[in-house]
Amino acid sequence: MTEPDKPMDSPPSAPTPPQHAPKTRIYVLAAHPDWGQSRITRPLRDAATAVPQVQVCDLYARYPDYHIDVATEQARLTAAQLVVLLHPIQWYSMPALQKLWLDEVLSHGWAYGQGGHALRGKDLWLVASTGGAEASYHPQGYNRYFFDAFLPPYEQTAALCGMRFLPPLILHGAHSVSNAEVQQHAAVFRERLLQYPHWPELDDMDSCPACEVPEQDRPHTPESGAATPGAWAAEGSAQPPAVPPSGSHVMDHTPAWLFNSFLYLSAAVIAVPLSQALGLGAIIGYLGAGIAIGPWGLGLVTKVDDILHFAEFGVVLMLFLVGLELEPKRLWSLRRPIFGWGSAQVLACAVAFTAVGMLAGYDWRTALVAGLGLSLSSTAIALQVMAQRNLMPTGSGQAGFSILLFQDVAAIPILALLPLLGADLMPNEASAHAGRAEQAIKIVAIIAAIVLGGRLLMRPVFRWIAASRTPEIFTAASLLLVVGIATLMQQVGLSMALGAFLAGVLLAESEYRRELETNIEPFKGLLLGLFFMAVGMGVDFGVLAQFPLQMVGIVLGFLAVKGLVIYTLARAMALPFQERAVFTLLLAQGGEFAFVVFQTAAGAQVFAPQTASLLVGAVAVSMLVSPLLLVAVDKWLLPRWAQRGVTPMEEISEPQDAPIIVAGFGRYGQIVSRVLMAQGSQCTVLDHDAEMIEAARRFGYRVFFGDATRLDLLRTAGAEKAKILVVAVDDVAQSLKIVDLARAHFPHLELVARAHDVTHWNQLRERGVMRVERELFESSLRSARSVLELLGHTPHAARQTAMRFRQHNLALFEQLHPHYKDSAKLMSVVKQGRQQLEEQMAQERAAQAQRHPGGWN
Repeated sequence: MTEPDKPMDSPPSAPTPPQHAPKTRIYVLAAHPDWGQSRITRPLRDAATAVPQVQVCDLYARYPDYHIDVATEQARLTAAQLVVLLHPIQWYSMPALQKLWLDEVLSHGWAYGQGGHALRGKDLWLVASTGGAEASYHPQGYNRYFFDAFLPPYEQTAALCGMRFLPPLILHGAHSVSNAEVQQHAAVFRERLLQYPHWPELDDMDSCPACEVPEQDRPHTPESGAATPGAWAAEGSAQPPAVPPSGSHVMDHTPAWLFNSFLYLSAAVIAVPLSQALGLGAIIGYLGAGIAIGPWGLGLVTKVDDILHFAEFGVVLMLFLVGLELEPKRLWSLRRPIFGWGSAQVLACAVAFTAVGMLAGYDWRTALVAGLGLSLSSTAIALQVMAQRNLMPTGSGQAGFSILLFQDVAAIPILALLPLLGADLMPNEASAHAGRAEQAIKIVAIIAAIVLGGRLLMRPVFRWIAASRTPEIFTAASLLLVVGIATLMQQVGLSMALGAFLAGVLLAESEYRRELETNIEPFKGLLLGLFFMAVGMGVDFGVLAQFPLQMVGIVLGFLAVKGLVIYTLARAMALPFQERAVFTLLLAQGGEFAFVVFQTAAGAQVFAPQTASLLVGAVAVSMLVSPLLLVAVDKWLLPRWAQRGVTPMEEISEPQDAPIIVAGFGRYGQIVSRVLMAQGSQCTVLDHDAEMIEAARRFGYRVFFGDATRLDLLRTAGAEKAKILVVAVDDVAQSLKIVDLARAHFPHLELVARAHDVTHWNQLRERGVMRVERELFESSLRSARSVLELLGHTPHAARQTAMRFRQHNLALFEQLHPHYKDSAKLMSVVKQGRQQLEEQMAQERAAQAQRHPGGWN
């Protein structure tokens, strides 16, 4: 240790204070375990030694054996008016020796408790530094809390001793700040010491926060009992006597979770319907509610990070439900859009942003990380909007989902890249490589466990649980599945949502798929709403106010660049013109993973904390304005296209009065609609696929764009006056939802429905739909007739055989319907029916052979 590093009070090197110096009034406790590694604390310690009225104690140099001279320290505290705790923040607290000093020196009966008045009226000042950037001490940062959340132990220590806790002096980012910033900070520290006690802010502070507390109510050790003096304060082995409640704060008796639940639900119930009534949509309502009750609104909620982390589980549940809709074969068919268009979007946006950033004068690392982070989009907002608009089955919906899924995968290597770009690389490269290899093995093992477990274990487990016939346990098991997989994925640093999606895909072919959807859907909706509220709470309007022009420039710039790239991709993918604007806006906004990327980058010292704050704020603002831009497109852009001759998708704006409504204009609905139209029957035809609508328009058919699962749209389509509703959509869940809406709100309607398979047929019949046609049944019978004719049967005989089978099959379905949920009974009836059919067919063949063949040929 060099000479300047030795403390002033460590003989023999402690210099004698000048004769003209006043009596020591400031006592600085400098604590750093390794001064050779100190960039901040050491210059501050040296600056303090140059101030005449200051005495500096280097704790680790004076007490290397951790044996504190309590009497000497208490004498120095008695002589001082200001006590300064100078140290780095280590593990969100103070160095170990500093904590030991507090435990032993601030003893009961001297510093606090009965007779403990030695420090009453003095000042305590914390001067500290943090390794993490300032942006990391944020509800959306990796430290999860504002820095103020780590100050209560210091504040309460001062209050317990009757001292005044002065505003702390903190320097963040100890490893990334420049030498000039360190010297400037040291100069500020020295100037503050020189000016004490003439600080302007001290005039507004009470001289002694604890002095007004009566002696009998201040913590003290009871006269009897086994507790030793100072035991509870130093070790926490006992609790101080309870202070009688004042009764002035009613909320003191209300659990925090209960009050917060009331707060969130109240805000949502008020804001979301209001937003819907104004035509702004539910997402904007949730975001507005979060802003209103958050730190920058009414201030009713301050711990946004806890809420955000909990509410992110809504995104996890949403991805699980999306996975349930995608069977593995279907997901495999999307591999080209996912890795083709997905990688094209991320790479093109990253390259564009990097180029713009470097042209603006930023370092290439800063520009690259900013570009990668801004290229990601909000999966929560995009999928929610797609679900509300029923866009998932459309071309743009499938393309958007593929790109979003790739982004979730791409976030993993992006996060892995950040430490390599940071200022401080790991000194031991061998251990670094070993750590990465171990992490890779864990990732492969977890994914393999999910795949094998989903294939081999989940069905037997759910079958065993379903056999208990306890619905709430099945719901608990559904949530346990998602929570467990999310936990495993997070343990190895992967996306929880990605793991939940994978689990959903593996269970998409399970017979419990619909039951899982039904159980999880309510939790998903509530948690997603809470997530959007947390995003609104987390918008840092302080950064907006401090850098308004930069923030506006970043938001407009990245939305414009990203929007241009995505619109170009939409054209390359040949998406319908009417869908490109919505597709572009859904993906142009920033995403949740960008928060993690920028905060991790700041912690890895890729760029300055101020840059991270600006980028995080820009992403949050983009998520806030994106739903507003979608509303603007619906209200102003599409009508302008119509005026300029661009044909938009025709939505129902005026109530219809046709007696027949056809929901779905696909392969099935087209045939039904064309037959009815050929007979002169008036029909209102609805479909949500823009490509199909455009194709039908070219052939002269008028099809309205709309989602038939929406009650308001059914009313506008004339469901209250219509006589017949044809349910021809190809999605099973949508079909059942339409039937449920019709049965609940339009019971007079006669329903004619299309069944996708046997299960769907039974579900429709269970809802009272009597006119149900299986979409492939009649065509399969006609093909069977053709095969029989090719085998030599006369057309009449082939038709008779097919009709006989048809009658038998329909009768069998009616017989099976009451038992379709009972697997054992179902199999018994099916086997019995097949045996009867074979016997009947054999008897008819024998009778046919004995008589002369007849009938038309």
